[in-house]
Amino acid sequence: MDRHSDPMSCGHSPVDMGDYYAGQALESARAALAQTPTDPGDGWTWNERLGWIGPDGKPADPRRRG
Repeated sequence: MDRHSDPMSCGHSPVDMGDYYAGQALESARAALAQTPTDPGDGWTWNERLGWIGPDGKPADPRRRG
C-alpha cells in the first residue's frame, strides 16, 4: 500500500487501506509489548532493580536497603 498512489485507482478499496494501517499499528504494538516488564533488557529484573528480590533469586530483606 505504501507504493500505491491512490487506493481507488489501483483496485483496492478504502477498507483495504485501513486494514493495512491497522495491521501496521498492531505489529508495532506487539513489538512494543514483546519486552516484558520483568525484563528491562539490561540483565536485571525489575524485582532486582527495586530491591524486592536479590540477584540470587531469594526475597530481599525489607529491613536492609542499599
